[in-house]
Amino acid sequence: MLALHFVKNGLLESKHIKTYSDLLNGRQLSDYEDFFFQDKESYEAYLEKTLDFIQGIKKLIPS
Repeated sequence: MLALHFVKNGLLESKHIKTYSDLLNGRQLSDYEDFFFQDKESYEAYLEKTLDFIQGIKKLIPS
């Protein structure tokens, strides 16, 4: 739905869909798997992408 309503209409970059999907998948794994390990390099890569995603979302919020 995010892609349909925001990317298709040009409001959000398509790279953010991949970031959102990866983060959601990681959350589900950590919630439902017995063990979930995130190494420092992966964490740092997701942190950068997440901060970029947040900036993209902030642009959609009217001031």
